[in-house]
Amino acid sequence: KNKKTNKQIIKKKLFTVLISIGGSDPKNLTSFIFNAIMNLPNIKIIIIIGPFFTNISKIKNLVKNKKNVLIKISPEKIWNEFAKADVIISKSGITLYELAIMGIPTLCISSFKHEEPSAKKFMKEKFLINLGMQNNVSKLLIKKNLSRLLDNTKQRRIMSTNGKKIVDGKALFRITRIINAI
Repeated sequence: KNKKTNKQIIKKKLFTVLISIGGSDPKNLTSFIFNAIMNLPNIKIIIIIGPFFTNISKIKNLVKNKKNVLIKISPEKIWNEFAKADVIISKSGITLYELAIMGIPTLCISSFKHEEPSAKKFMKEKFLINLGMQNNVSKLLIKKNLSRLLDNTKQRRIMSTNGKKIVDGKALFRITRIINAI
């Protein structure tokens, strides 16, 4: 029920961009991304803070007095927050599967080597834009890719459709069928 539809992916005057780095943020990627996009004129930003973040006060200080920013700390139903976003900037962990099934266009940054294969696979499937490893990603790269994506409704629709093809949500049915066959 939280999947994006093509009717929801439209050109807007104000887009919602969500930053979700996962349960923890040991490399302060959230702050880096926020600094890269905070001055874009046509966005509202939602920042998800995971339960194991150690840099919460740093992030809160960064967003202080910014009227276009909302911080959500460990939301119970994170998919409700994801559903509000036009584009999500995420690490390339398990969250990518949730974003794919929901069909939310995504910019992806890897913080660790073990995350790279997922990012590359999802990019090959044309669901997301893989910006690469965090230590090779510049603020300008993030800002340019986000601006281009927000301006390209057709690309966001294609990404959404492709994401929903990757994860169909029927794994439980298939697993149950296998167990019953045994």
